[in-house]
Amino acid sequence: MPKKIALILSDRLGDSLIGMVAANNLVAQGNNVVVFNTYIHSLKAYFEQFQVQPSPTENLQKDQVFWNQFDRVVVMFDRPFVALLRKAQVPVEVMSDAKLFKAKRSMVSIQAEYCANFWGVKNPTQRNGMVVPTSKADNSKVVAIHPTSADSFKEWPKQKFIALANRLKDSGFKPIFILAPFEVRDWVGLPEDMIVSKPDLAEVAEFLTSCDYFIGSDSGIGHLASSIGLPTVSLCIRAGTARMWAPAWEKNEAVLAPAWLFCRPLKDKFWKQALTVSRVLKAFNRITHGS
Repeated sequence: MPKKIALILSDRLGDSLIGMVAANNLVAQGNNVVVFNTYIHSLKAYFEQFQVQPSPTENLQKDQVFWNQFDRVVVMFDRPFVALLRKAQVPVEVMSDAKLFKAKRSMVSIQAEYCANFWGVKNPTQRNGMVVPTSKADNSKVVAIHPTSADSFKEWPKQKFIALANRLKDSGFKPIFILAPFEVRDWVGLPEDMIVSKPDLAEVAEFLTSCDYFIGSDSGIGHLASSIGLPTVSLCIRAGTARMWAPAWEKNEAVLAPAWLFCRPLKDKFWKQALTVSRVLKAFNRITHGS
């Protein structure tokens, strides 16, 4: 029997796009699903078939009357207010409590398997329901480059990104850097025609729909690019993290530092120096030519 379900996603962009796999399967099952997530709400033009609200405010989190209107409140990852809802006898399900969430494989496939195992969804999809216009020009060879991350530890050196862009240009591609307005000043010297600066996530998504490929740091924008349909190259530090969290909707190459950085302390200290421009270009060649 269809149910009215509240689905509260993560506070991170990439996690939220992955969590929409659950929303997509619940809706396909015939449920009345309301998604709570500020990122997805800002991208609602691409998720028109879903009911989407911003992430719950602190006051709303504590409003047991509001949450009791739902047959079930599903939370992707545990949050402090979950204990309050449970105390008020609101039916809450925390997806990350399942052992399945610890599996060392793609989180997108884990979401789909969760839908089958816990909700009885038959033939669950790994798609998140994002609908993208198909008006992109053919053979434009635009490569979106996102060099930053919320965690600077995950950022490859600026001079290597610029060298990568120059090598791409020499090969006939058109590299464009995606930067937040406050980041532009840190990239002085980069030609203006190689920068797109968007203050709004929906505008970033709109730009990505005009691109052909994506190269970037381990960040949510890479998941957005993959969700839009771009083959992606992700610069990652650890193989286990890449296995679980690399963009997974379209072809992806997760590029790691050489294997001789065999232990975590070495990787953490030297990955930026050890990961070369040539290594990233080889991964890019694999997503463009399959070689």
